[in-house]
Amino acid sequence: MELLDWIIVGIALPLIILLVVLVRKRSMELDRRIKKYKAEQEAKKATPGGYNPYQEFAELFNQDQDQKGSDR
Repeated sequence: MELLDWIIVGIALPLIILLVVLVRKRSMELDRRIKKYKAEQEAKKATPGGYNPYQEFAELFNQDQDQKGSDR
């Protein structure tokens, strides 16, 4: 029985390491996207005429609704 336990650990360990690597890669990608988004928001605030975040949210919401409608 002890041998079986070590075999299971030997199989599971590479899978756990793979999952950790994938999670770290995804989190770094998400961090990069967040920084890009924040930089875009700062640039929009500097534009003349001000910045309306609610308008952008409405546009995103409408795009999402359009995509859901076309998927049906």
